[in-house]
Amino acid sequence: MIDVPSPNGMTSKRTARPNQGNSLPYKTMSWEKIRNFPINEFADKECLMFFWTTDKFIVEAHKTIEEWGFKKHCIFVWNKPTGVCPFSVQFCNEYCLLCYRGKFKLNKIGIKTWFNERVREHSRKPNKIYEIAEQLGNAPRIDIFAREKREGWDVWGDETNKFGGKLS
Repeated sequence: MIDVPSPNGMTSKRTARPNQGNSLPYKTMSWEKIRNFPINEFADKECLMFFWTTDKFIVEAHKTIEEWGFKKHCIFVWNKPTGVCPFSVQFCNEYCLLCYRGKFKLNKIGIKTWFNERVREHSRKPNKIYEIAEQLGNAPRIDIFAREKREGWDVWGDETNKFGGKLS
């Protein structure tokens, strides 16, 4: 699981949700630095990867996974009951690209590629995607740029305890 800290500044003209503010509450990286991230230090030669992105960066996400040597299998859509509406339509989805390298193998078939789950703190990902990842792939598991500890997962990042959680 990887939620790269993409260079996505919040627009100052929108109304912030309570306790969110108008600036990102974490450090970001340029797409060049993201593409140069040493993914091979974390990912096996044969593995699944769940790569989070937004509408704005879907093309960059595809370029990055390709440069990292992964192939996209599908896109999971998190349909959120809220979303930003900067100046046109309301963006109420986030995307998690299911990618792989090596032999493609899933432990379960038939999982839907969309789900509804409430929004919590800014950038906190839904529990549902972790449940999906655990059903589809084998351990070991790692959450890169993690913001909370999760049982059965290793975590890496500078805010691994942001939302609490319990690491086993």
